[in-house]
Amino acid sequence: MHPLNMAMMIRQFENNPESWPQQLSVQVIEKESHPVTTRTRDRFKVFGHLPLNSTFQLVEVDLTDIVVSEEIHEQFRNQIELRKEKRSERRKQAKRMEKLMSERLKKGEKLANLNYPKVLLEITSVYRITSQIFVLS
Repeated sequence: MHPLNMAMMIRQFENNPESWPQQLSVQVIEKESHPVTTRTRDRFKVFGHLPLNSTFQLVEVDLTDIVVSEEIHEQFRNQIELRKEKRSERRKQAKRMEKLMSERLKKGEKLANLNYPKVLLEITSVYRITSQIFVLS
């Protein structure tokens, strides 16, 4: 479950596992996939046992009116709205990219001719590759 949802659950039921519901039937809002890196291990302590370079998923769910009270929901309203705005912006950006690709395909351009940003990869070892993105106009 997404850390925002977990924070809401902890606030609602305190940190007492016995008071938590045994099962939840909730609507999924968003699913995020993350690679396990040293940075994600530091950020998400609960996934510290997973091997590096494996992936895990966080699922954001709608806890409104089902699990958490309106009072708890109100305490997290700003964070919920911020995530909602970011999801909306990502959807708009995906639609713009989809439209651009569609238009270029109609013109007969190959996908390889799309103007992807130039990327500089710095290989410091077999296990560490860093990148910098340069947008050329």
